[in-house]
Amino acid sequence: MTYLQAEGGYQHDQKQVIYLVVQPRKIPQLKQLIKAIDERAFVTVLDTHEVVGEGFSYQRKRYHVNWQHSKE
Repeated sequence: MTYLQAEGGYQHDQKQVIYLVVQPRKIPQLKQLIKAIDERAFVTVLDTHEVVGEGFSYQRKRYHVNWQHSKE
């Protein structure tokens, strides 16, 4: 999990982006969790064929999930 600071493109307000790489079977559970925390969260799911880096050795298909948490 990686936290990124961002600026909204429309209202130029500060946002926190949470970047995750998860197995495809975990996506429905993750989406339920996100909705329970923030119903207005902006979520993208991207198809990924390989993940390389510290802590990653999984080579089957994964998805990147970007979650933008609205601060209210």
